[in-house]
Amino acid sequence: MESKRGFEIIIILPEVNIVGWIFSASCYTEFLIVRRQVGTTSAFCEDNMNSMNRRSFIVALGSTAAGICTGCVLEKRQKIGQDYFQLSDNGCGRATGYSLSHKIVTVEDKTHVAWLDSVAGEGFRVRVRTLNRASGQWSPSHSIGAAVDNHGGPALTVDSQGFLHILYYPHGNPFYYRKSKYPNDASSWEPEIQFGEGLTYPTFLCGPDDTLYLTCRNTSTKVGQLELWTKRPGSDWAHERVLAKVRYSGYAAFSEQICMDPSSYMLHMALRFHEHSDRDAYGRLQRIAYMQSPDFGKTWQRSDGRKLELPVTSETIETLSTGGVEFGRIMQVGGISLDSDGTPHLVYSVREGLRSETFLAVLHRPGHWDQKSLASLLPERVRDVSLSNPAGVTFASRGKMTITAHTQQLVSGEKEWGHVSNEVVQLISTNHGKSFELHQASRPDPNTANWLANVERPGLFHSRRNKPGLIYTAGPPGQYLRDILSNGVWWVL
Repeated sequence: MESKRGFEIIIILPEVNIVGWIFSASCYTEFLIVRRQVGTTSAFCEDNMNSMNRRSFIVALGSTAAGICTGCVLEKRQKIGQDYFQLSDNGCGRATGYSLSHKIVTVEDKTHVAWLDSVAGEGFRVRVRTLNRASGQWSPSHSIGAAVDNHGGPALTVDSQGFLHILYYPHGNPFYYRKSKYPNDASSWEPEIQFGEGLTYPTFLCGPDDTLYLTCRNTSTKVGQLELWTKRPGSDWAHERVLAKVRYSGYAAFSEQICMDPSSYMLHMALRFHEHSDRDAYGRLQRIAYMQSPDFGKTWQRSDGRKLELPVTSETIETLSTGGVEFGRIMQVGGISLDSDGTPHLVYSVREGLRSETFLAVLHRPGHWDQKSLASLLPERVRDVSLSNPAGVTFASRGKMTITAHTQQLVSGEKEWGHVSNEVVQLISTNHGKSFELHQASRPDPNTANWLANVERPGLFHSRRNKPGLIYTAGPPGQYLRDILSNGVWWVL
């Protein structure tokens, strides 16, 4: 049977199994590509999925749905994407990067969203827009300040009085900091304050007494290190301590994300050590790791309470998984969040060859992590999906868990970064992570990478919603750090 409804095509045949998946660009509806177990159609579908990237295959399928590929089945799944809004068409190559930074903050009936534009003649500019949840209307874009290049995107938080705080600008430079003039209002800001040197990649939150906490990488030192900075109300930014350092010179990163327990105020940190890079290898050693602080960052310990000597290294910290170029396992940490019981949930991905797998690690008891592949928790029809670069785990007001990640289809010799097959997906569980459903989040485009997702996450003074918002970049990464691009910046609810 074959039916057409506008641009939506549904073809159903018996005796099928799954070889991949696509999405309807007109209805933002999830579909699966399946094939017959026997016959020439099977060979066509399988060969083409292996020889083309997924987007090229979609185009080929669209042109031959009633011809060569009559054995393929498009099985309609659940419609998603209740609300899409294009925030900007001037996004830079990393407009919504990176997932470690909060870029979406909801306070009462307003949601504030920050990203990084690039404009010819102006350079890189941090922007903020506000969604009025009651009316559904978006504010105009408000310019916060400049960034040095495409790494200087913003990190956003809010204090107990509703004042917004934002960090931005550097790539191995001082941070720029501003505070909103009025509570829950992103249209007017106090003057810029600069602090630090050699800094990049902010993770930013507000404590119960309105102290601001920042962790970031410092590369002005002999080896890369992870630092903790604080700003108490009415005081200047202060460097507190070095939390971690790598053991080798050369490029290093930590990709850390922190969250705070709203009851105990315990700080929880997930991070990825990326070290031992040289001319021949980018990150020979990588480790997914965890540590916690019971006293607002003064001391740090393992999940079983054993104290850590600072700065930690990849050898001394609590490690969940090991990889890197030398292991043939390229790893990304995707964030950490707490459920209603205060249990840490951490997500990370591992790419081996052309396939990526994303894992959920849950701290069931001190010192013991239960780690499962998310693909194994999906419905059987989609367990073959390649899930990469998780962009956060979050718990909504009713306990629903949402994990945001990306799908990719690579062929030999292609680079993962900014690959045109990237799509943003969300894995949603309503039974405490026992199983998940997979939903398409980005608007599919066969010619555009949809990637660098950033999902709304809880904070002490963020208003929780049952459905977290997310933003993503639609477009290429560019070749150089200061490329001026016109990427789309999209909001999805």
